[in-house]
Amino acid sequence: VTPTGWTNHLGTPDCSDRNRWAGSYGWDNGPVPAVPTGDETFTTMLGNAPGGWIEAIRTDITGLVVGRQYKINFYLLPWPIAAQSAVACPSVRVETPTTSKIFALADTRQWTHQYFEFVAQNTSEQLIVTATGTSRCLVNFALGVSLAKLTKTASLSGVKAGDTVTFSLSFENTGVDTLTDVSISEDFLARADGTALSLTSGPTFVSNSGASPQGTLVPDETATFTATYNLTQADVDAGGISNQAVGVGTSPTVGEVSAYSRASAGAQDAPTVVPIPRDPKISLSKRGVVADTNSNGITDAGDTINYTFTITNTGNVALSNITVTDPGATLVGNPIASLAPDASDATTISGSRVLTQDDIDAGEVQNSASVSG
Repeated sequence: VTPTGWTNHLGTPDCSDRNRWAGSYGWDNGPVPAVPTGDETFTTMLGNAPGGWIEAIRTDITGLVVGRQYKINFYLLPWPIAAQSAVACPSVRVETPTTSKIFALADTRQWTHQYFEFVAQNTSEQLIVTATGTSRCLVNFALGVSLAKLTKTASLSGVKAGDTVTFSLSFENTGVDTLTDVSISEDFLARADGTALSLTSGPTFVSNSGASPQGTLVPDETATFTATYNLTQADVDAGGISNQAVGVGTSPTVGEVSAYSRASAGAQDAPTVVPIPRDPKISLSKRGVVADTNSNGITDAGDTINYTFTITNTGNVALSNITVTDPGATLVGNPIASLAPDASDATTISGSRVLTQDDIDAGEVQNSASVSG
């Protein structure tokens, strides 16, 4: 029987408890100490039994970032059962396809907290834990609980260049030791096209959920940090940004503890993605002024209405090939080649209309224009 998410790799590992191996054989001088994780059961593996029988368990670790270092924490407890001719295993081998480490074990009759570190070579890698020894031996394995969790959320003040993304980071001590030297050690910010970016400010400590001072977290206490980033037009054009941080602290029993951020409490470790939807918009303002073409001091047939068109990009992306259409006027200047967000153009496109007697008889001229880009 293996921990959740694991499977048998070699032999037939067993589910044991503090009193018995596989529910059948009592531990010498048992019961064994309680598992530090609080679990009632754990996995027992047999090493170097007659005939070369070896037991091992494995799991597939997914969602890895190639080139990033990871730590897997777990507990080991070698323990003999003389009646079954089994001594305490002197070591355990933990390995991925490219990294292998032998963990030497002293027969202290206590669970020892161990870390296996590896650098991901692929986005998914197999992790194998094998009992090792020179004679028939037993070792117990319990997967460690996460010692810390980091959650990062994001809020937008708007979706245009210059608007601010505010990141809130919650670093929680989920272990059993008090953590010191708590901080955000790294922050990976990138545009959706992969371009590396830098935060505008932070990460900056805000507060602890409990009474601990900055830099210290007791179990179940959470530290909050904040960071900001001001959007550029390139970020908007790319469609968004993503951000992942690394929280660190120091445990008195296992040394440095680290946690990569996730977008929500129940999610897997992964960057927090901030999508920025494209929002193309345009507005048009039209103004007409009558010119007394024949200089007779009155508005009559033959005079001209001169139109000015003010086009404004009210969206968050650049517009191109902007054209004004006005069936009631003769236009010049189409098209405007391009217009940046929030920019206006009141000079490129203009129009005119020569008044007819029908216009004079009607007492007014009504016509409307439209713009596209």
